[in-house]
Amino acid sequence: MIAAGETFYTHNLGIPELRDALSVYLRGLHKGFQPREAVVTSAGVIALMLATQLLVDPGERVVEVVPLWPNLQEIPRILGAHVDTVALRFSASGWTLDLDELIQKLEPGTRALYLNSPNNPTGWTVTRDEQRAILAPGLAGGARGTICGPGQADRIQHLLRTRIRAARRGRRT
Repeated sequence: MIAAGETFYTHNLGIPELRDALSVYLRGLHKGFQPREAVVTSAGVIALMLATQLLVDPGERVVEVVPLWPNLQEIPRILGAHVDTVALRFSASGWTLDLDELIQKLEPGTRALYLNSPNNPTGWTVTRDEQRAILAPGLAGGARGTICGPGQADRIQHLLRTRIRAARRGRRT
């Protein structure tokens, strides 16, 4: 890289050739996707901060299932959100989620749910039935939900792109 003269910082949005390649892939999933909409961050925590900034405003509610990566757990707080937590519990059968407690905390006005599955460090994994219950229509005052995991970054990107476009038009989604 040094011999090739690549000794300077890259563009803040990522290396243009990488963004172009990602755009080709994303255009196959989302009609009308443009290369200028692609962003490649230098670290996962930066991507999580940007995503949270787009999804959560100061004073809005976020619910987190803990334990959670400390950096991710603190991002909504840094941005001024009210954070409520639901702790995984250890029992004879292993780690469990108190689904009733979580659903109770997903009250109307909850803007985001941070749920890490498979959970690190416990190994707990959300079940299909728990996913359905969490995303049930009418939960959290009708808030839309997305369960994201490995291989679903493109769906997160599509959600964020929609929010960015709406913000540019001056309205909140």
